[in-house]
Amino acid sequence: MIETYNQLSKDSIISIVSAAAAILSLLISYYSSNIARRALKIAEEDHKEKHSTLSTYLINGTMWDTNDKIRFVAFSFSISNSANAPKTITQTDLHLHVYDRAGRTHEITLKPTNKHPTHIDSSKIIEPPINLNARTTISGWLIFEIPRRITETLSIDKYELAFTTSSGERSSLESFLLMRFTNEHKTSQT
Repeated sequence: MIETYNQLSKDSIISIVSAAAAILSLLISYYSSNIARRALKIAEEDHKEKHSTLSTYLINGTMWDTNDKIRFVAFSFSISNSANAPKTITQTDLHLHVYDRAGRTHEITLKPTNKHPTHIDSSKIIEPPINLNARTTISGWLIFEIPRRITETLSIDKYELAFTTSSGERSSLESFLLMRFTNEHKTSQT
């Protein structure tokens, strides 16, 4: 009977030690899971800061016709990179939402022109690609030449200025009305 008691005692001790090891393992895994959860949250916040969206603001939009009936439109805008990593805007387009005489709608895409009017300071004209450092804002003008065949045959409903980054992120500005600029010189320079 004493041997059975000693054997039972050894079995009980092994069971108690095993239970204590299991409880310790549970506490360590719980602690590790909390650390992993905090690390994931930090990584998500870091990713969010590095890849935050561009913020765009339309300051002004103007249009004018030259003496030879070429129409130009110019947009003054600011664009902010709130991310903590630099971004490059590789593409800027003007999407004209137009309709023809039959009422059918179309979308025409134009690229910026290097011609600039005498009434806009050429140092403020921005040409793509646009490099934005981390947490910076730039402002300037983009100028587009609208072909005569568009102005003579189609009616423009909306101007949409679109920016696309090297990572494919897209941001846009819309305008339905532009201020018409008149000038006795009505010239553009190349």
